[in-house]
Amino acid sequence: MEKNKSRKAKILVVDDDDGLRGALRIHLESVGYEIDEACDGKDAMEKYQESMPDNPYDLILLDMIMDQVDGVRVIDFIRSEENVRGMMGGKNKPIPIIMVTALPRGLVNAPEESPDDYINKPFEIQDLVDKIEKKLKA
Repeated sequence: MEKNKSRKAKILVVDDDDGLRGALRIHLESVGYEIDEACDGKDAMEKYQESMPDNPYDLILLDMIMDQVDGVRVIDFIRSEENVRGMMGGKNKPIPIIMVTALPRGLVNAPEESPDDYINKPFEIQDLVDKIEKKLKA
């Protein structure tokens, strides 16, 4: 599916911190992105499934440490779903995932299918926007 240039990029923001999620929504919508939120990993996996295949996310911002289902399990789930969809002739390009974490990169127990990028908390919003734009252009 070719991305429609007039459509805003759709981003799923996954974080158990309501304040951070809300702030990201405000900032990212102000620069033109369509934002959906998930309050934890389980919610993220449900929203991912609901969006597929007709209205997929263009990018996912994913917190690493969350109760119940952490970011590693969410990445494993999404990449596994993408592999199945690809084998069935569906969309084959993986959704870029940027891991948002307070852990140093070397301490992140990354899944077999790692995130596409990382940003450490706390971060400057422009640094995050730059990473998002870079991943969306790739």
